Amino acid sequence: MSIEDSPYYKKDGKPIPVPVVVRHLWQVESEMGNSAPELSEDLGKLTGGLAPCKLCVTLIPGQRDGGAAWRDFIEKAARHVSGTLFVVMMQSYEGEKGRQLWLERTPEMQIFQRLPKEQTMHQLHKSCRPCEISTETDSGSARYPIESGP
Repeated sequence: MSIEDSPYYKKDGKPIPVPVVVRHLWQVESEMGNSAPELSEDLGKLTGGLAPCKLCVTLIPGQRDGGAAWRDFIEKAARHVSGTLFVVMMQSYEGEKGRQLWLERTPEMQIFQRLPKEQTMHQLHKSCRPCEISTETDSGSARYPIESGP
């Protein structure tokens, strides 16, 4: 962060200092509409940033291939994205089944990583078995399902 004086806003005749971000660690885009042109546009936005880590969040298409063609498209469309790219594909919350899984906090989620100077994404995590963690709250304890490790 750096601090710059505001050109127009003043307090007691003095410029107001404004914090300015000078370095981002993450750049994030999402496309949950199952639209290849919109996903391509979002991946294009990731090419313009200097953040060392990029994240693209999208859905797992409801196709028989389990999203393999969608992953292939992302891999090809993201070849000009610099830095480390993470792709999170998650189950849609549409439809009765999707809504129920999200309400239960157990939707399928796949996480991929592509390292700098590589062209292939590697799967880091595919959730299939939820586990639970407990948290203490003012109204007692609550149990939340989370996904276990790879």
